[in-house]
Amino acid sequence: MAGRSTPKKRTVNVAKRETTARKVAAKPKATSAAKRAKTKAIAKAKKTANAKAPKKPKPTKANAATKQKVAAKAKATTKAKVSKAKAATKAKAPNARAAKAKATTKAKVSKAKAATKAKVSKAKAATMAKTTAKAKATSRATVSKAKTSTKAKSANAKAVAEMTTAAEAPTTASEKRPAESNHAASAPKVPSPTTNGVTSHATAAVSPSTERSPNTRAPTSPSDRVLATCAELPSERALTDEERDAMAKVSETAREFVGADGAPGEVIERIAEFVDEVRVGRRDAPESQDVRLGLGVLWGEQLRAQVGWRWVHLTYPDGFASYALVPDDRAFACFPLNRLPEALHQGGTNTSAHVFESIRTGTLPARKANAYLVIG
Repeated sequence: MAGRSTPKKRTVNVAKRETTARKVAAKPKATSAAKRAKTKAIAKAKKTANAKAPKKPKPTKANAATKQKVAAKAKATTKAKVSKAKAATKAKAPNARAAKAKATTKAKVSKAKAATKAKVSKAKAATMAKTTAKAKATSRATVSKAKTSTKAKSANAKAVAEMTTAAEAPTTASEKRPAESNHAASAPKVPSPTTNGVTSHATAAVSPSTERSPNTRAPTSPSDRVLATCAELPSERALTDEERDAMAKVSETAREFVGADGAPGEVIERIAEFVDEVRVGRRDAPESQDVRLGLGVLWGEQLRAQVGWRWVHLTYPDGFASYALVPDDRAFACFPLNRLPEALHQGGTNTSAHVFESIRTGTLPARKANAYLVIG
């Protein structure tokens, strides 16, 4: 039957249990014997070591004193070392502070040097930039000035050419129209109240408005006479800046040439002396057109400064045009740019100083506004 053991199996199990019991019983005996043997060996080794080790002296009073001395000495040594270490630390502290201050100063100096170097570099760069900008500006200004100068020279040359044409116009008109010129020359003159050489008639050389053709009949009715008078009056315009600049330059050229300086009256006298010297042959006539025109402008500038007459440009109906000095009411007109160059030639009378004095003192014909009566 299942679960039941046979007699043979029971015998084997009993044998196993007995064997195990014997092993267990024998093991404590072996362990105890090994422990006893080990204990004996240890005891023997201790005994041997104790036998070889020197015997400790028994403590006595002398030994205790020595021990105290040694301890006191060691304590004193330790205290001395601590004091020495403190003193060394204390002594090193100022040196450390000095070293730290020195390092700080050195760092500051280095930083300042670097900042100065940076500022110098920045200043150099700024200076270079300024120099470059200034050079560019100077170059542009030079170019602009050169252009302006060229333009001004061209304008001045044009103005001088116009003045030259105006100054030469009367001579050209008389050459082209001898009949008219002769008729004008034979026309009656209106003398000044003091008979000082100032002519008050419109001559053909300066004022074509008084020219008459031999076949021209004088207007009969008053209205015809008014229309004829209006037709003879010139048209006026102000001077341009270029013309004023050209006049100023030729005037200064003439002033330096004749050596005229001082008050207006003194300059007028010097101009008259120079004209007389040329007329009698003591001096050569100036070849420069600037000087010849400049004499007229210089004379006119003295009149302008003395009595306040102003420069204008007048154009007459027959085509004659020139620069003239006129008062505010336009009662008179004076043409020094035409008269002074003509006075340099021999013949006739040099009335430049007399005309100036007559205008200055007001010894002129009766005034009529806007008449443009030619003086000189």
